[in-house]
Amino acid sequence: YQFSVRLVNDANRRHTSELAYTIAATLSRPGNSSPGDFQRALARLQNISDIRFAGLMDISGKTLAISANDPGGWQDYLAARAGAPSADLEVVRTVLLHDKPYNVTTVPFFAEKADGRPSALVGRIYLATSSESSEASLHFIQAAILLTCMAVVLISVPVAAMISRHITIPIRTLA
Repeated sequence: YQFSVRLVNDANRRHTSELAYTIAATLSRPGNSSPGDFQRALARLQNISDIRFAGLMDISGKTLAISANDPGGWQDYLAARAGAPSADLEVVRTVLLHDKPYNVTTVPFFAEKADGRPSALVGRIYLATSSESSEASLHFIQAAILLTCMAVVLISVPVAAMISRHITIPIRTLA
């Protein structure tokens, strides 16, 4: 069980990191330069239930845009990281917010020139995802495996009894 949970958590961390880099690449494109552009881009994330929040801050720490399925989580995360060093850059950490584990990562994003090269650091993207749906799927799979094993045992016991009976009856008649 613990091995399965660890695999699911590792996959969720990788997914969080890849998603954060995808968002950073999208926001770095030419034409995305104003807070309104950033807000519209992040607003599309509202439909993804596993994303708890995505926040965009400039290099001075000012919030440029936010998309939050859990606004309280965003505020709690900001309060928890106040004064914390920026060593968590590009590292996915599991953070408890509202007594629920969130995978949170911070990635930089750059303004991209027209030729596709990054020019200047614009800020950081903070992304938090929840693994509730993955864990629910894992629990469903585990329950299905358990029920399947129970059915196999319930079927195999009578079959084994019948086979052993067919073997022992001829031996008794010979004796």
